[in-house]
Formats: sequence, C-alpha cells, structure tokens
Amino acid sequence: MRDPNFKVKVSNVEEPFKFVFVDLRVDVGFPVSVVPSHKLMKIGVKPIDKIKLSLADGKEAIRDVGVVFFGLMERRTVGPVVLTTDKNHENEISDKMYFS
Repeated sequence: MRDPNFKVKVSNVEEPFKFVFVDLRVDVGFPVSVVPSHKLMKIGVKPIDKIKLSLADGKEAIRDVGVVFFGLMERRTVGPVVLTTDKNHENEISDKMYFS
C-alpha cells in the first residue's frame, strides 16, 4: 500500500515567496490541514478565525485557523490550516481530528 504522506509546499497567501515544505498526510475527505505552528509562524501565517474541532475521544477543541497555499505535484490550491498551540495539541489533532 502506498504511503499517504507527501512533501507539500505551504506558502503564505499574502507573501507567496515565503514558504516551507512539510510532510502531510493527504486525505481528500479531510476539510482542514494541520501544520506545526512554528512552521506557519516562520512564513508569517496569522490566524483569521477560530474553528471548533471534535476529537476522536469525544472532546472538543477550539483552535485558531489561517489560510495558506498548498503546492503538490505542480498544482497549487488555497485552503484552511489549523494553528496548534503546542506539540501535544499537534499530535492530538492531527492523529484524531474530524471536522465539526
């Protein structure tokens, strides 16, 4: 079975020359992406809203959300990205999240 992780170019929508490459799990049915906040801060991504997430354990979490360009295999799209608060939340959300 093929690994669903890809090296994705994540760019600031206001300053597209600012970007980082991250390994992301690609899931066509997943409406938001989770990228480590320290990487988003490095390229100047700022939160524009909040989002309520439901975790697999039944808990809810409120997190900041921003917008970035995603580049993969010569294609680019824009989409929401969850800004995590610390390393523990990154693992909690990216491993167990679905959109609420």
